[in-house]
Amino acid sequence: MEIEVSTCADTSRDPQAPVTMIDVARGVSERPAMRYSSRATGVAIALLLAGCARSASKQVGPLAPPFEAPAVWGSLEPDAYAVRLDTLMRRAPVKEGWAVAGRPVQITIWSPADARGTLLTYRDYIALTANQASLAPATAAGSAAAIDRLTRFVTSNGSSAAAVEQWLEMPVAASWNAPRARGRFPIVVIAQGNYHSAYNQAVLGEYLASHGYVVATSPSPLVLEESPDSLSVLTRARRQAADIEYIVDVMRQRPDVDPTRIAVVAHSFGARAAFVAAADGTPFRAFVSLDGGIANKLGNDWLAGTALDTASLAIPLLHVYQDRDSTVLPDFTAIRRWHHADRTLVHIDEMYHPYFTALGFVAAVDTALHVGPPVADLGTKVGGVVELTAAFLDAVLRRGETAPVLALGRKPPFATERLPVGD
Repeated sequence: MEIEVSTCADTSRDPQAPVTMIDVARGVSERPAMRYSSRATGVAIALLLAGCARSASKQVGPLAPPFEAPAVWGSLEPDAYAVRLDTLMRRAPVKEGWAVAGRPVQITIWSPADARGTLLTYRDYIALTANQASLAPATAAGSAAAIDRLTRFVTSNGSSAAAVEQWLEMPVAASWNAPRARGRFPIVVIAQGNYHSAYNQAVLGEYLASHGYVVATSPSPLVLEESPDSLSVLTRARRQAADIEYIVDVMRQRPDVDPTRIAVVAHSFGARAAFVAAADGTPFRAFVSLDGGIANKLGNDWLAGTALDTASLAIPLLHVYQDRDSTVLPDFTAIRRWHHADRTLVHIDEMYHPYFTALGFVAAVDTALHVGPPVADLGTKVGGVVELTAAFLDAVLRRGETAPVLALGRKPPFATERLPVGD
């Protein structure tokens, strides 16, 4: 089954356990055990940034490219393209031993466009979460109930209802029905952190598309299905890796992509899944880890007793990280074993794990929403993460560099360590 544009489905299930704003932002991605229902938690997370919304019915934007970046982008600037948004609703085939046949995979795609189409807001992005598990048609009742729960959930953490509404009404760069740009563009797959969906990396997806990449992502499996606490980290990673591999297969069939130039950008737990997909032969030419679990002290023994080893990879790696968040402290053992490729490690001073998502951009422009610890110059830091990612992808995928030098990574609040091949 394939549906091009998704709208809201019923999200009327209530969370059955308390979840803090910071827990939701982190995606509880790197914690060793889940104390509450995965499905209920997925609902809470869908509610954090939006609560399902009205379908897109706004006017078509007359200008672009270039277009004026939305306020939520901060200092980021688009390049030559407007941004088209599409959503495919698919049932994926079996991946033996990893994932069952018929599982839902909602593929959200940002791609280069020649002009803007139907303008969108964050409310429209979050509408995609309503039917990501069921792939069912939208319902107005589900939308209304979700918005109400969102307001109650976020205001219970100290934000005002007015601030929540302002958040939902923030314009975004992507638009439905935008005319596709001609050409063949590199593919970037975004591997989400646990419990995260497309909106969690919306700014990154939009920015890369405006710079000439076709970007695809799918929700974390933990928002789609029950996941017993007894499952190992590797089992969970394989489940998500199966979806990553399926997305790559789908995207390589598009006429507007170059199937030989593929990269993965992975946040939090998604980096573990991306590693598993890479080790399974997925032809990534570049790997970006955004505070990824491959370098997390918690659960760093997840490959013990298996044949999987980061030393098997020869893919250039960029790892951007923080060291303030107690649940995601750095451990570079696996990255140091990744010695058949050049590795670039970029540390961000005074940064926290939740802000390696679009949540960081929202928090930087709307301080009335209490979504995490205060961070000085947050806009510069979150914007830098996206710019570093784009610069690394440009160097590897467009210019064929294997040891890219990232000038931004050498300027405060960033600090870079290079690990050359063989080190």
